[in-house]
Amino acid sequence: MVEKIIVYMPLLNEGTSVLRPVMAFNMGNNIYKIIGTENGLKPDDLDEEWLFPVGSYLTCRIKQQDINDIILVVDSSL
Repeated sequence: MVEKIIVYMPLLNEGTSVLRPVMAFNMGNNIYKIIGTENGLKPDDLDEEWLFPVGSYLTCRIKQQDINDIILVVDSSL
C-alpha cells in the first residue's frame, strides 16, 4: 500500500520564500507523487503557483527545522 504523507512545496512569485504543505504518495526510493492539499485543493483553488504541478513525481530531502524535520520538495524525478 502506498503511504500518503505531507511534503513541503516551494511557492513561486510570493515575494519571499514560502512553503506550502501538500499531500503526496510515497512511491518508494525517495520518489513522491504530488496530489494536492489535505483538503484536496489545487494551486488554482488557492491562487498560488507551485514549483511543480499536481501529479508530478518528485524527489525530496529532509530539512531540519527548529522543532521538527520536514520533507522538502527539491527536484522533478522525471
